[in-house]
Amino acid sequence: MERRQALFILILAELWERFSYYGMRAILVLYLTRAANFEDGDALRLYGAYLALLYALPVLGGALADQVLGARRAVYGGAVVLVLGHALLTFDGAQLTSALPFSPLYLALALIGVGTGLLKANISTLVGMLYEKKDPERDGAYSWFYLGINLGAFTAALSVGYVGERLGWHWGFALAGLGMLVGLGVLLLGRDRLAGLGDPPATPTVSRPVLLLTALLALPVAYQLLRSPPLMGGVLALVGVGAVGFALFLAFRRLPREARHDTLLMLSLIGFSIIFWFLFEQAGGALNLFTDRFVDRRVGDSVIPASQLQSLNAFFIIVFAPLFARLWPWLARRGYAPGLARQFALALVLAGVGFALLARPGSGADYVPLWALVGAYLFHTLGELCLSPVGLAMVTRLAVPQLVGMMMGVWFLAISAAGYLSGMFAETLVSADSGAGMEGFLQGFERLAWLAVVAGLGLWGLARLRFFKPSDEGGLPPHTDR
Repeated sequence: MERRQALFILILAELWERFSYYGMRAILVLYLTRAANFEDGDALRLYGAYLALLYALPVLGGALADQVLGARRAVYGGAVVLVLGHALLTFDGAQLTSALPFSPLYLALALIGVGTGLLKANISTLVGMLYEKKDPERDGAYSWFYLGINLGAFTAALSVGYVGERLGWHWGFALAGLGMLVGLGVLLLGRDRLAGLGDPPATPTVSRPVLLLTALLALPVAYQLLRSPPLMGGVLALVGVGAVGFALFLAFRRLPREARHDTLLMLSLIGFSIIFWFLFEQAGGALNLFTDRFVDRRVGDSVIPASQLQSLNAFFIIVFAPLFARLWPWLARRGYAPGLARQFALALVLAGVGFALLARPGSGADYVPLWALVGAYLFHTLGELCLSPVGLAMVTRLAVPQLVGMMMGVWFLAISAAGYLSGMFAETLVSADSGAGMEGFLQGFERLAWLAVVAGLGLWGLARLRFFKPSDEGGLPPHTDR
């Protein structure tokens, strides 16, 4: 019972944190292009850099939790910083910028990035800490956790999207910020249920001055990276190579044979996940602009705001997540479990089918029919359910205990790289070379469809190899050395 109550607290807190994130995501690019005088390409580059920041900083947040703070304290600190960032975003940046030596918009996004870095990886880690490594309920818990995330996302896109487009952009941002404030309240009220979970290490390996310096530098560095998206790309490459290199060093020098195999398997599948998230993260950028301009959103006498249609992803997760939460254990009990690699492969193929629906609206069509967009979100969502909750469970299951926070950070670093690349790719769809119209988007979506299907089928074939099975599922041949 206590474990269920703790899981409920974590799900509810993450629900409201995701409400704030997806609410802002629903209107951010539309706000930049309609109200903040950003060119399409500049808005998409900033959006890509913002996504990269949002998912790269959990590497640092996970490492700080592992070595100094503990996962629970990191989550509480991140929630406070997120509230500050969303509060700043509610002000009219155009009016404030002339009176301040910095941009409130970029500072708000930087604060949200730092707060997410502390909270995102570590709240997922806390869920994993509730279960033993081989507990069959672990995957189901992450599916319910994912369901909570998407209840927040669904209500956010509908409510924040409506308020932002109909009543005013900063009213929409304020509503998203209110959601984060509620999430912080949930964590504070449920602190007794989380006591003893994710405590700081007994002997921290990072001194307090180093921790303080890192905290002081994180915000100005994040601010500058958002101001210069190309710089973000270079830093992201360095951080990615460093994180993966450190993981490989540990795998070959310090870990036992089984842990080494599982670490290499994780890194390989995380590499394939970059392709999926590169496709998936088009939703808030290129797909959002495409929906606004080239999708027939009329239903009767009404026109659905483009931002509200981002709720389709969350709606389909709410519908199908309970089925998937039971599907994998049901298949495992009957000996038909597809395995990690094939679940990732299936996710890629489904994402490709979704883009294929968008790429062929019909000869001479001026707009893409609404059913094609709905179908695309459906297939993307089914792919997400095959990969995301399974990937989170994979990290907490296969990573050695002293590195689980860092490996969770690497998982989010992959999403960071995908977010950055998605923004760079989206920029090409609105460039003058592509015609900056409907045809440029359609050609881009067709390329994405081919990429996803080819990568998915390739990974499906590779899944037959022993390497792509965890060590406790026959991924290693018999060996006596330990």
